[in-house]
Amino acid sequence: LPFVGAMPIGGGATPIPLEASRCAEGFRSLEDVKEAAEAGSKECEWHDVLASTMKAEEVTYLSLATVAPNGFPAVRTVVFRGFEGNSIVIGTDRRTLKVTHIKQAKKPVVQILWNFPALRRQFRVTGWVECIDQKSNEAQLELLQRWWKTIPTPIQKWSAGPTPSAAKEISPSSQTASTVDPFTNFALMIVHPLSVDYIGVTSATHILYEMHHGKPGWKATLLNP
Repeated sequence: LPFVGAMPIGGGATPIPLEASRCAEGFRSLEDVKEAAEAGSKECEWHDVLASTMKAEEVTYLSLATVAPNGFPAVRTVVFRGFEGNSIVIGTDRRTLKVTHIKQAKKPVVQILWNFPALRRQFRVTGWVECIDQKSNEAQLELLQRWWKTIPTPIQKWSAGPTPSAAKEISPSSQTASTVDPFTNFALMIVHPLSVDYIGVTSATHILYEMHHGKPGWKATLLNP
């Protein structure tokens, strides 16, 4: 992909830093995002860079940031389960706060920080989230069932437990084994990337990959480290 430098504006003015989440503004729906992603799937350089990084250093824990209804940021560690095309798949419980934040947001956009300490590389992914649970359509339910089978049994059992982050109940009834089918609480978060901000500290590389509404394909901008 050609690199477009972040240039000063008007006669030596201070360059304006590029924000990785700015491209999310033009998208209005999940369908918009998927259409743009499909158009750019064949020339997805950031995914190749990420895949080669993961081959050299396997890191399956990500930091996921959402915005709560009160406007406060919320960040937590989640487990990367795999890719669906170029999209990032995260398994979770439909009752978690992160799912609530996404469903209540005007735009279901999150940011992921994926750090590879040994290689000194970082990927900051801004993406539109598709939440899939038992109330989703037939095609999405098939996806849910397929990914459920990849979750280790001990982890599956967590979804049969009490509501995550709710006040802990200490009583005889709370100690009894749950009869809830854990699959009923399982949910998928599929993050469809809109921008990927890549930094390689050792090589002093900083590249912002972006998709823009109405412009097929990914644009790569070389930034200052």
